[in-house]
Amino acid sequence: MLKFTGLIIFILFLPAGASFADTFLTLGDLENDVELSPYLYILRDSSSLTFEEVSADRENNNFTHNKGIYPAFGFTDDIIWGRVSVQDSSSEQRRWFIMFDYPLLDDVAVYTASKNGNYKKINIVKNSSGQSSRIINHRKIIIPLLFENEINTIYFRIKTEETVELPVRLLDSAALARRNYIEMFISGMYYGIICVMLLYNLFIYLTLRDKSYLYYILYLVSVILGQLGLDGYLYEFFNNDILDKGIRVVAGSTGITSVLFFTIYYLNIKEESKKLYRLVKYLIPVANLPVLLFVIFGFHVAIQLTLILFVMSALFFLSIGAMKAMSNPAARYYLLAWVFMLGGVIVFGLKSANIFIPYVTTFSLHVGSAMEVTILSFALGYRIRRLQNEKDNVTEVFGKAVAPEIRDLLLNGNIKLGGDDKKATILFSDIRNFTVLSEKYSPEKIVSILNRHFELVSRIVHEEKGLVNKYIGDSALALFNIPLSIENHCDRALNSAIAIVEASRDLNKKFEMEGLPGLKLGIGIHTGDVLAGNIGSSSRMEYTVIGDTVNTASRIEQLTKAYRTPVLTTETVIHCLVNPGSYLIREIDLVRLKGKENHVRVFEVFNADEESLRMRKKESLPRYNEARELFLSRKFTDSLILFEELVSEMPEDHVVKIMADRCRKLAETSPGENWTGSVFVSSK
Repeated sequence: MLKFTGLIIFILFLPAGASFADTFLTLGDLENDVELSPYLYILRDSSSLTFEEVSADRENNNFTHNKGIYPAFGFTDDIIWGRVSVQDSSSEQRRWFIMFDYPLLDDVAVYTASKNGNYKKINIVKNSSGQSSRIINHRKIIIPLLFENEINTIYFRIKTEETVELPVRLLDSAALARRNYIEMFISGMYYGIICVMLLYNLFIYLTLRDKSYLYYILYLVSVILGQLGLDGYLYEFFNNDILDKGIRVVAGSTGITSVLFFTIYYLNIKEESKKLYRLVKYLIPVANLPVLLFVIFGFHVAIQLTLILFVMSALFFLSIGAMKAMSNPAARYYLLAWVFMLGGVIVFGLKSANIFIPYVTTFSLHVGSAMEVTILSFALGYRIRRLQNEKDNVTEVFGKAVAPEIRDLLLNGNIKLGGDDKKATILFSDIRNFTVLSEKYSPEKIVSILNRHFELVSRIVHEEKGLVNKYIGDSALALFNIPLSIENHCDRALNSAIAIVEASRDLNKKFEMEGLPGLKLGIGIHTGDVLAGNIGSSSRMEYTVIGDTVNTASRIEQLTKAYRTPVLTTETVIHCLVNPGSYLIREIDLVRLKGKENHVRVFEVFNADEESLRMRKKESLPRYNEARELFLSRKFTDSLILFEELVSEMPEDHVVKIMADRCRKLAETSPGENWTGSVFVSSK
């Protein structure tokens, strides 16, 4: 197990250097922060020697001079003894501290010589009592020294369940304060970056509820807890060795597990690669094995497996990123993030190759992980932007297939299969004699004509806050007050009808200049209760409206053919108007539609007529109404006289021609007592 671990982790087994004659450190006025590695003598103890046995061994020369090599020993059950000799030649007495610049040491004993030649022992041991045995409350072990002799020999004994490293420093008070300030500044920057990324991604997750962000947040929490443990802050805060080590093992397993889930969702592995997805699923329980081993066998075994899994997982994630980078731009961020992470691990592991750069090597894991989490945050941002662009494209295309209002309701999940009863105003628009036009012109020209016509219909209806629900051949169905409630929906429907007729007249002039036929329109409007909602199957639905109101509006539109007038509406619409005085309206008939028992009063809205005809209709409106009253009073001869006058004045007004013909026939035949003045319309 230990040999295999040594092959995987860079920071493992390192042989000590060869011994040579004792070398001691001389402290002058200029020395205030000294790395002790060049002056350090090392003894690896596998038999639990006592201090007396070790200190008596100096002449046997079993200690090996370290020669300035970074002292790293990997995972080992050996006790590591160190010895260094110091001569303080400073002009002024200073307070010195020995600092073990590696927070993961469990048991440290320091022996310093007094004037009488005896050694004083200071023992710092991690425990789980919540009470610290450290002289100075710090994340690292720092012990004050008092040099009483010309040459002072210091022994120390190290035992730990972690990898053993001995970057030992000798510092005076000013140097210790300065180094602590620099390290706290770097740590503050690092944890600040991670926390900012955590809060940023938490905010986005709460907004979008995207699982990629959830697992990334768990990874960030694991990174923070794991690094707090590696930096010694967990033990400094809790003073509980078991809790400190347990959190680090759990953080390691949780970190790997959360990245596995993050990879599934971020790179869409489940959909794009079934085999890779199955492999990732199998790795998830493996990633949690260290927690089980910690409970059964303790920290020493669990942490080794955690480190092995971390390195193997990092290489695995790097491989996935490389495979996906060519086809998935988002994977390039993922790949770059793990390059930085592994780069930090490699630089950190250079200590085992006797390469140590102050601060750079020490904080390479911080830099690597900070860059990784920052790049992954940018990667998630890029992914969200890409998904948003795709959504916008889908929304744009969808909005052309259905009305934008319906599109938004569907995308927001506010419309489900089924319907709701609601009052609405329905407008049907149709092109007269369109079949004849289709036979005369090519399909391309017909499609172009329809598109230009429907463009103006859609624009006008939208301006009046209505909804063009669908196009049916050359017809358009527009809804008002549904799905969104609006005020004055009957007025808005009439405004739309008038504007469509007027705009169509201008469009016809352009068609004429292009050698295309002009369009004649018929528009029918009715208001009442409808059933509105998604109708269809669970796999394919269509938002539409059904009911008697819709059928009546369609029949009214068809009546415009018979009366040869562009806009017809019903009595219910007239009564619904908020501003009826804004419209030029005349009642033209009382009809009974096929399949309906009740009569429907039909009105013409002639605001959109040609100006000359519109003015004559407006001026003759009192006589027209008088002729209608005479007609309904069965005074057909008197009514005929007025209608014939109107025909002579407005020969292009087909309504008065129809009424004159009807009066003439009724005057000759004399209808029965049950006559109501209505006419039956048999066609749909």
